[in-house]
Amino acid sequence: MEPIYFGNQRRLFGIRSEPSGAIHQTAILICASWGAEYMRSYRALYLLSEQLAARGFDVLRFDYSCTGDSEGDAVDASLENWVADIGIAAREIRDATGAPKLCLLGVRLGALLASRAVERGLTADRMLLWDRPSSGAAWLHDALKLDEALAERKNRYTPSRPLLPPTAGELLGLPFSRDLEGGIADLNAIAPLDSAAMLFAHSADFDTASLDDHSPLLLPDDAHWSDSAWLTRLWSPAQSVRAIGEKLASWLP
Repeated sequence: MEPIYFGNQRRLFGIRSEPSGAIHQTAILICASWGAEYMRSYRALYLLSEQLAARGFDVLRFDYSCTGDSEGDAVDASLENWVADIGIAAREIRDATGAPKLCLLGVRLGALLASRAVERGLTADRMLLWDRPSSGAAWLHDALKLDEALAERKNRYTPSRPLLPPTAGELLGLPFSRDLEGGIADLNAIAPLDSAAMLFAHSADFDTASLDDHSPLLLPDDAHWSDSAWLTRLWSPAQSVRAIGEKLASWLP
């Protein structure tokens, strides 16, 4: 693994996993989710990056601006900047590796952001979208319900009055502006590439009722995205990570 900073206007932090063995023509850029989902999936994406590198892929995962170890304060986070950050990260991995092809791998909110980036003109050859929400509004609905559950948990030892409400300007303990909320609510689950160039991966407990994904990869592990009891638990879906690694090794040139 190689920790790096890149970008000019906004310095972004990333971790590159370099390939071993026979090298694939396709580099993989991982677009993570945000907030509690980012933290819960961090280890899973680390394991996935290492497995993909061992299978011959150059892999880059990174923090969006104003999040993680990238430059900027959390209160200044912007959805438009996050979409632009994906383009900056894509250019970084292309320049660093010389790979002629690029696959975007987006998880949850990151899947919607990756789709928006391609819609805005980013060139990608393939996309894998892992538990993509049906829309940004649907992702927000789930996150706000979890925020309410977190507030109820805080109140379990308080008197009946006064109760602690969810903190204004925050979502699950992190700064969350009205502008960011509005930008996420505007995201749609579009298919920016031909169906043959897109792969959808669904966790075992993922609700697909509102989706019409083409030939999804069904994963063996539960994700617990909507379960408040899992907000602070380690999530390490080893079987799903292995299944995704095997699929990408056979699907990508």
